[in-house]
Amino acid sequence: MKNEYIWMDQGIQTMRMLLVPHKENWQKSNIVRMAEEFMTPAQIIYQGIHGGLLPKSGSFLAVDTQNVIVTAIKQSENGEDIIVRCVETFGVQTSATIDLKFAKRKWTGNFRPREIKTLRINQNKGTIKEVNLLEE
Repeated sequence: MKNEYIWMDQGIQTMRMLLVPHKENWQKSNIVRMAEEFMTPAQIIYQGIHGGLLPKSGSFLAVDTQNVIVTAIKQSENGEDIIVRCVETFGVQTSATIDLKFAKRKWTGNFRPREIKTLRINQNKGTIKEVNLLEE
C-alpha cells in the first residue's frame, strides 16, 4: 500500500495508550517512571544457550530514588568518555546515588527540582565528573 498523503495526520494512524488509575498523587504513584517505561520498553535479546561465568540476569545501572530517571547513556561527543544524563522528575530537591555497575563506580549528588544532570565518565582514569549539557 503506497499512498501519498500531502497533509499531516492523514492516512492510517497507530498509537498506544496506557490508562493508570491511582489513589495517590502522580508523584507517589510514580507516573513519570511508568510513562518512561511504556514509551521505551527494555530491549531483550535472546542469544541462545551457552556457558559463561556471568549470572543469567543483572543490572547495568541503578538509581536509589524513584524521582531520578536516567534518560541517556552514550559516548561523549569528543573523546571516548561515557555520558550519563539524568533528571529529577517530581519537582522536589533530592539526593540520589547512581550505581554505574558497568563502570564499577558510584556517583552521589543533589538535584534541584526538575534539574538535568550530565555525568562524564572516564573509564581509563576511573573518574566521574559533572558537566553541562554540552559535555564541557
